[in-house]
This record gives sequence, C-alpha cells and structure tokens, in this order.
Amino acid sequence: SLLDISHTLLTMAYARARAELPAQVSVEALHWDFRHIVRYSVLHRAAALRRRRCYVLLGGTLANVDSEVLFIRDGPGQSQAGDFAVVDFQLVWGDRRDPEALRAADPVLRQGPPELHARWCSGPLRRYGQDLEDVKVGVDLMADGAIEGSYELDFYADAVKGNAVHRFHLFRVRRYDLAPLLATFARLGWETERCWTYGPAGKAAVALLRRV
Repeated sequence: SLLDISHTLLTMAYARARAELPAQVSVEALHWDFRHIVRYSVLHRAAALRRRRCYVLLGGTLANVDSEVLFIRDGPGQSQAGDFAVVDFQLVWGDRRDPEALRAADPVLRQGPPELHARWCSGPLRRYGQDLEDVKVGVDLMADGAIEGSYELDFYADAVKGNAVHRFHLFRVRRYDLAPLLATFARLGWETERCWTYGPAGKAAVALLRRV
C-alpha cells in the first residue's frame, strides 16, 4: 500500500510501482495523512494473517510528525513481532545545548535556506499575495526536540506589505542524535538490525528496524 497526502506524489508513486512491479503484485494508493495511520482500518491486519510487513518511511517523513514517540508507538499499530521498518532521517551537526556553536556548524543555519528552496516556498506568496513588497525566507533554530539531542529547523516566510510583516511557517526539518534516536526505537519495541549513514558529510542515515 502507498500512502501520501500529496495527490501528485501518490499518483507518480503508483504509476512507478505499477510499471516496475510484477502484475501479480497488488498495489493500493491511499490518499490519506500518514500522521493518522492508526485510524485507517483498511490497513489493519486480520488476526490470522502472519505474513511479515515492511513499513517504509523515506524522505524525512519522521521529522514531519507532531511527536516521534507517539508515532513510533501508535503509528504502525498493527505491527507484529518480526515486521520490519525502514526509516531515514537527518543527523545533528552539533550539541543543541550550545546554540551558537550549532549555528556555526549547521550549513542551513549558517548560510540560510538554499536559494532553490526559498524560491519554491515563496512562490505561492509572490503569485497570490496582494500588493506584497517583498517575501523573505528564513530559518529559526528550535533546540527543544522531544528526542534527546535532537533539534528542529523551522522555515518561515516574512511577507512585507507596507509597515506590516506577516510571518508564515512553511515547513520544518528535524535532525537527530543517532544513539538516542535508536534507543527510543528500541524502547518502543523496534530493534535496529542495520543502520547506514550516507551523503557528502555523512549527516543522513537510514535504519532497518525489526519489531520485537
């Protein structure tokens, strides 16, 4: 089953899955919000069904939930021992207890949002905002993540109109300290089978987890 709140991404994923997978493989496209996955009875597994499931959360999905702890605990609510999960996430650039050092180390905090991201995020405001004089995209550090050692980058756009500035929150990115995050997974019943870091600076990771 493919689940996404973006109709465009879901349509593209379904088309790709149908093109790549054998015809005998069933593919479902579910236009839902993954943050409420526990509510969707169609995903609940019959008691007699013992086949393993693999839950895949890629593209930084974990960083978009309101509470990682509640999502890990309740999200895959029908998981059984032996099921797998594949989760990717970004890693911290420093100690959140030292905000100034963190701002100097994290490239987004140091340099600001990438130009391509800024133009994409500000596009709707520039196109549909009435009489806006300017739109400035920035990022704030939120150093109080629920997972020990984690912090959040809060991307915003300031729309300037006369003497007024209206702030719009665009999206957020969380970065995690690897050891506390994997310990949280384990405490909630998901043991780490393997974990790989990747990217130019090794600041991204993907973990293969097994339900115990």
